[in-house]
Amino acid sequence: MAALVVGDAPAYAPQFAAPELYINLLLTSRRLAGRDIGGALVREAVDLARRRGAVVVRVDCWAEASGLIACTSAQGFTRCGSLSRTAGAARSSR
Repeated sequence: MAALVVGDAPAYAPQFAAPELYINLLLTSRRLAGRDIGGALVREAVDLARRRGAVVVRVDCWAEASGLIACTSAQGFTRCGSLSRTAGAARSSR
């Protein structure tokens, strides 16, 4: 099982100066770990962004989630800022 939801950035995320696509939800089953399903979903989001004319794909995750941060880094995302804990998450962009 896996899911990908993309769209506009959430209200707590600062505005970005260029056209973007925001990964609002990326979910994969732990039973399917190691099959690059999450990677395939990220690649689909990047392809969709290109087709829509977006130059940036953004995602956020908890700053304490080192495994998730490593995963997004492996997918080509770079950390571009942090949000307060009450606001949500650390942001990354690709």
